[in-house]
Amino acid sequence: MQKTQSLNLTFTNQFKMKKDKKTVSQPKDLEMVHHVHEMPASLEEKNKCESITLHLNQYYEKLRKQKVNTLKACNPCEIESGNLIQIDSIFDAHKLNTAFDGKGGALASGSGNDLNWEVGIGDESGPQSVTQWEPAFVHHHASWVASPFSNANWISYTKDGRHKSGDDKLILYFRIKFLLNVSINLSDFRLDMSFYADNSVNDIYVNGVSQTTNYPNVLPQHQNSSTGSFTFLGFKNGNGADIRLSKDWKTCENELIVCVHSKAEYTGLLVQNSTQCYEAEKPAYRPSLEVKWGDSDCDCIESDDIETMTLTVCNRYSNIDFNNLSIALLQVVHENGKPVATLPNGKPSLEIISMGPYCFGDIPACSCVTRQFALINRGARHGRYKLKMDGICYDVNLHQDHEACFDFDICKD
Repeated sequence: MQKTQSLNLTFTNQFKMKKDKKTVSQPKDLEMVHHVHEMPASLEEKNKCESITLHLNQYYEKLRKQKVNTLKACNPCEIESGNLIQIDSIFDAHKLNTAFDGKGGALASGSGNDLNWEVGIGDESGPQSVTQWEPAFVHHHASWVASPFSNANWISYTKDGRHKSGDDKLILYFRIKFLLNVSINLSDFRLDMSFYADNSVNDIYVNGVSQTTNYPNVLPQHQNSSTGSFTFLGFKNGNGADIRLSKDWKTCENELIVCVHSKAEYTGLLVQNSTQCYEAEKPAYRPSLEVKWGDSDCDCIESDDIETMTLTVCNRYSNIDFNNLSIALLQVVHENGKPVATLPNGKPSLEIISMGPYCFGDIPACSCVTRQFALINRGARHGRYKLKMDGICYDVNLHQDHEACFDFDICKD
């Protein structure tokens, strides 16, 4: 019973310390203490560290799901390119889905404009023939195949998907712009995407480069049919174009354009990817990190504030486990990397409790483990800061470590 008693004592002491200093809300700490003390007797009798770790993981996963805001990974090109979608790894491909709502789901048909995709009318000469780009509309016609994923839906160039009066045949170009983090190795980067269209996808352009020559067996979508590009039923189940886009990417701003040929009277496009777990390819043995905070969309980090945040480490690979994963140090610095200002008493105006280390133990394939920390602000100046994580260490038959960095803003009082 020694390990269990030691764990209970640790949490009880932490609760008393936080209660005296009034640094963290008591109900959540008290809830944690109760959770630990009220473990079934059978688990205490077994005295197994694995059981305690499982209990903690379930508790912190519950806290993680309550957080609604996600910090962005540090990316030097963000300021240059504005508020574009940021892709930090191949696991972020779903962010490029048509009708993605930005929160893990999909916008409903008829709900309005897509948040990221634009559309324009052009001709056979290519995307440069488009003279005006407009936000695409989210619309799913009853005859179009439904996405099997919960984070994608169809888009069109009109609210109801119909061709405008007089438009018999249309050549439409659908466009999305996004950022590739400078930390990505372009030689390893790819997007596994599935494309459906009414009537067909005639070409795909990555940063202005046609992908027909790179994927002659897939593009154009209608090539294995006796029908032409304007009459192919590219919106039916089984008629999609599945492509692993791995060429012509660049760091920072990228542009993906899909050319659709459509005959009256409806037109639409579905682009989707829901893969969150890949088979690892050497040497890409890196865990995925996520920091979440806030209990509502309108929450902000204030200059005098206490924010509890969840730190989640995920293993997105299907064929390896991470062992003995730990993060040695969490620290906050200015956007320029300099230390935060100190108060007259010598204490920092922003502080992480605790700074570390954080032990995550073993993370099996396709699973996540969450821990919690507090960001304590004492008169911090408004502006952008960085949450840096040093000493992210783990074993996968070999040992690796790297650093992570997330941007966050403290709102002006």
